[in-house]
Amino acid sequence: MKKKILLTILVFGSLWGCMEIIASVYLNIPHSSVIPTILGLAVLAAARFLVKTPGSSTAIGTVALLFRMATAGHFYCHLWAIFLIGVSFDVVVSLLGARWEKTKWQGLAGISSAYLATALFSVTMTYIIQYEYWASVGLPKVLDYIGVNGSLIAVGALLFVPLGYKLGKPLMTLSKARPTPVLIGSVLLTLILWGIGFVF
Repeated sequence: MKKKILLTILVFGSLWGCMEIIASVYLNIPHSSVIPTILGLAVLAAARFLVKTPGSSTAIGTVALLFRMATAGHFYCHLWAIFLIGVSFDVVVSLLGARWEKTKWQGLAGISSAYLATALFSVTMTYIIQYEYWASVGLPKVLDYIGVNGSLIAVGALLFVPLGYKLGKPLMTLSKARPTPVLIGSVLLTLILWGIGFVF
């Protein structure tokens, strides 16, 4: 069981981290963090089907953070955002408990995670870390980030979080039916993802 939990955290954290790296290279658009955040929440939802342990989403976020740090330099604000997304999703899903397994609550979890993560990020960057880009503008910047980025992420998460959770079911079935090939494949996939990360 511990091996399964650790492998799930490692694989899904690496997948999320790899998506963050690719997005940082190719998404030169306004609000470029929105798409990788939505995909990250979908990854967290799929992983939560496999591992329901509270704290697992935070651990996946931590792996994604380390992936981003190891392969793309020390963009500390990006790292902090990734960690807070994992924490926010963890808190919301843990509070929902068994209700999380119903589609309507999964959509609500996605929306709640979007607003909680953007609120935590903008408030901490402005008032605790006091990063100049945020602190120089203050509350208007915080409200704009939550209102615009948070809402865009919430709309995407409403769809992609339930989809991510549904993806977890066939993955669970496959892992039970063919545990050894899945184990080998998971290790290889993790190595490939880290290789892709270093290439970018």
